[in-house]
Amino acid sequence: MLADRLRTAREAAGLSQTELARRAGVSQQTIDKIERGLSQRSRYIVEIAAELKVSAAYLRGMTDDPTPEPIRTRIEAELKSLPDDKLLQALQAIRALKA
Repeated sequence: MLADRLRTAREAAGLSQTELARRAGVSQQTIDKIERGLSQRSRYIVEIAAELKVSAAYLRGMTDDPTPEPIRTRIEAELKSLPDDKLLQALQAIRALKA
């Protein structure tokens, strides 16, 4: 499902594998492997989905709604996987942005 949805969303966005890869900050080979079904759990799905303006959950087949998650939801999901020392760094960066 991931392979088909990624390819369909990429083509609907009018992007080549190379252009999507460049925008998402991954290699073209990463996009190719996902689209050929050779990679089912890419750590770059969030970035790829953001460039395609669909949700990562949609690409993964967890929902049929392609609407992207709000940015706060995406940030919260990313923060859940960080260890405490990295969370502290994130908090400091956020405070610096607000200053």
